[in-house]
Amino acid sequence: SNVFRSSSTVYFTFGKDGGVSFKFSDGRGGRFGSRGSHTYHNNNNNFSNTGTVNHKSRPHYVQKITIPFEVLYSGEKNVEMNLKTTLLERYKALYKGGLLRPILIQAVFTVAMTWLRSQKVNWFLSVFLFGIIFQSNIPPPPQKSKYTANISPGWKGGTKLTFKTSTEDVTFFIDEGKHERFTRCGDDLHTDIHVSRKRLRIGCTLKLDPLCDSESPIKIKLAPNMIKEDGEVINVAGRGWPKANCDRNSRGDLKVRIYVKKRKKKR
Repeated sequence: SNVFRSSSTVYFTFGKDGGVSFKFSDGRGGRFGSRGSHTYHNNNNNFSNTGTVNHKSRPHYVQKITIPFEVLYSGEKNVEMNLKTTLLERYKALYKGGLLRPILIQAVFTVAMTWLRSQKVNWFLSVFLFGIIFQSNIPPPPQKSKYTANISPGWKGGTKLTFKTSTEDVTFFIDEGKHERFTRCGDDLHTDIHVSRKRLRIGCTLKLDPLCDSESPIKIKLAPNMIKEDGEVINVAGRGWPKANCDRNSRGDLKVRIYVKKRKKKR
């Protein structure tokens, strides 16, 4: 290990195992008139002072992952999800796992005891010691940052995926990606179509491409003068969002809102 000695008789030791130790010695006696020293050592989060950490607590990473709209609709196997492991995310994981508070208490207690035992400790050194103790107690980044999951047809935004490793817990909340043509409301799909006034007057058949390539096209037959008002909704039963945990053919409805296509003004 490497040992560094400061001018104010503070000894720092950085071990090869990742542990950090320091010893503050006051040769003239501490604030309580006693000659002595204060020693701190941390090795893999085993605290030697007060305020021990509950070893059952683990970092808990909670993050959102955006899944494409069509993938949630049709389902897909082995979807890859990347875990963010920035310093801020590690702090959040400590808070979620119940580890941040004991680490803060340990750092504050150690600095306070050092400050009380010696007259030579100034505020700058106290903050410096606090930073070293706090940072040395933060667990290392997770070794695994990529996870895979099988997405079942009909999953929705807010679905929770939980993974447990030997060192941390990971939870992903699914966020629905946006689609250029379709939106979802419950188990129903919604879309808008603009049709010319002439086609609405004589009648026509509208054809929509489905979200999944394996499905047949969606056909909507409009009788002559069937659409009376702009923005009228046509319901297509059974062509909506798949209902999760139900029969494979159980689906919501497709709501198609018909708008009259406006003519472009000639200049």
